[in-house]
Amino acid sequence: MCVNFEGKLFKDGNFWPVYVSVLEICTQGRSKKDAYMMIKDAVEIHLEYNLKHKIKVVVMPMPNNKFILRASNEKNDKYLMALMLRRQREKYGLTVDKVARRLGVTKRTYAKYEQARSLPSLAQIEKYIRAMDNHAHVVLNILEEKEECF
Repeated sequence: MCVNFEGKLFKDGNFWPVYVSVLEICTQGRSKKDAYMMIKDAVEIHLEYNLKHKIKVVVMPMPNNKFILRASNEKNDKYLMALMLRRQREKYGLTVDKVARRLGVTKRTYAKYEQARSLPSLAQIEKYIRAMDNHAHVVLNILEEKEECF
């Protein structure tokens, strides 16, 4: 599985604000290059703070001031996914128990997803998005073919 999150940046006066909506993380830089470095650092800091792991991420610029954010290697996808699940759940004020019940899994199983001790299947991720009752506006690009990931 390869997890990619889309981000956007735009020019605002002398600065380039940059945002990864699914992670609810934003920052800015004085140039595009600076903004890309800042969002990379911000996500890595959130991963370390929330999940207690130093995970490197990659920012890949795309056309139209968009970019792809992904883990530096596939084995770390679970950390990005865990951060996304936690940030989305907290954004809408839901408890771990409530999300677990909506998914039809135990609280312990869902907690493992948010702790990056387990990576949910594609079916579970789709079920998670539906279970949020239109709360989460999540667009994921998840590839199963390894040659397309890195």
